[in-house]
Amino acid sequence: MSLTLNQVIKKLVAIAGNHKMVRTAKHVKPEDFLIFEYKDIEYPAVWYTLNTSSISGKEKTYSIIVTIADIHNVEAMDELEMQSDCEQIGHDLLAQISWDKHEWTLSKQNTFEYFRQGQEDILAGVTFQIDLKLPIVYNNCQVPTDYDLP
Repeated sequence: MSLTLNQVIKKLVAIAGNHKMVRTAKHVKPEDFLIFEYKDIEYPAVWYTLNTSSISGKEKTYSIIVTIADIHNVEAMDELEMQSDCEQIGHDLLAQISWDKHEWTLSKQNTFEYFRQGQEDILAGVTFQIDLKLPIVYNNCQVPTDYDLP
């Protein structure tokens, strides 16, 4: 039986949460970014946001947006250094996520986008998408139904 979406997200959060530089790792919804109070989060932080899922044959692909951010006061900020550190965390996570003993395979095509936002406290970092492919087992005997197949 393949992993559920919930199990995939829990594993991803555990991978990021165990990185020595990461202080917060969690799954968030896209609308959460509109209401974040950045001061309530320990940084650097890693957020996973669901994008899409698709099925092709006996394979399911989860597309997940990864955002890695750090925050500094504008006077003490080195934006390039913050983005560089966040990108390195991203490389580390990709190495961990692509380990061949996981139940998934990771697409090896990842494009990093850099961001910066804020006025007094500057939030900066990177965002990128990961595509995880998992096998699907079609087993009619496991379907919870009373329907009799013809």
